[in-house]
Amino acid sequence: MNHQGKRRLHVDPGGDWKQHTDALPAGCLALGTVMLGTETGALIFNERTQDYALLNDRGRLALNARKVQAALRNARPETTADFHAPGSPSS
Repeated sequence: MNHQGKRRLHVDPGGDWKQHTDALPAGCLALGTVMLGTETGALIFNERTQDYALLNDRGRLALNARKVQAALRNARPETTADFHAPGSPSS
């Protein structure tokens, strides 16, 4: 997979991540689905490294944490004040 570049990132916290992978890597949480350009996959968060990634049958693509956190906040406008994406500062 290519690097992110200027492709638009879209997250769906309610997306069915199991459509894109059968299993999660050890220490990872599934947060929904993510689309980056033409790539779609499971949005995963590695609790140990605090990194986000797109995971699908083609592989794993590291994602920019600030962009993912912003997209997650925007995807949940009704809870923006209370929602903190994993790995983001809670203050």
